[in-house]
Amino acid sequence: MPAATDPSPDGLTQSGSTAPPDLVLAAWKPLRPAFAGLRDALTAAEQRLNNAHEETSMDPWRRVAAAAGDQQAGLSALNGLLATVLSGLRLIHHDDGECRVALVPHAHVQPGELAAAQALALLVEAGGWTRVGRCTHRGCSRVFTDITSGGNRRTCPVHQRG
Repeated sequence: MPAATDPSPDGLTQSGSTAPPDLVLAAWKPLRPAFAGLRDALTAAEQRLNNAHEETSMDPWRRVAAAAGDQQAGLSALNGLLATVLSGLRLIHHDDGECRVALVPHAHVQPGELAAAQALALLVEAGGWTRVGRCTHRGCSRVFTDITSGGNRRTCPVHQRG
């Protein structure tokens, strides 16, 4: 296996070489997170997080929103959200004839909810829980996702300076 800093041909790097086979995927980290590719799904996640105060089926989203700024509570809440929206994995035949792994949502999941939860999990995996923040503008408590290259965003889209 390559050393921890050796990039693989697919643009990923391996963070350890002693992982058991079932944990190999967990050992791979992106060299350059492509947060921009998650922009639409993260915008949907922000909307769900900020609408989580309403009495709907979004209780798991409400818990994630309440945990913004607290890594341990946030990871627990995000795992709860993923368990709520994700039914499992399936192998499917793709249009190109190849097999692909597909995430299967629970029957009650609203359109776009699985993609929003998955994007939020990928953002946290690649950038840490600090990528989910609460707006620091006076009087605002909106939750936002930070896809900036430096991870230094402090305000929600409503209060972001152009």
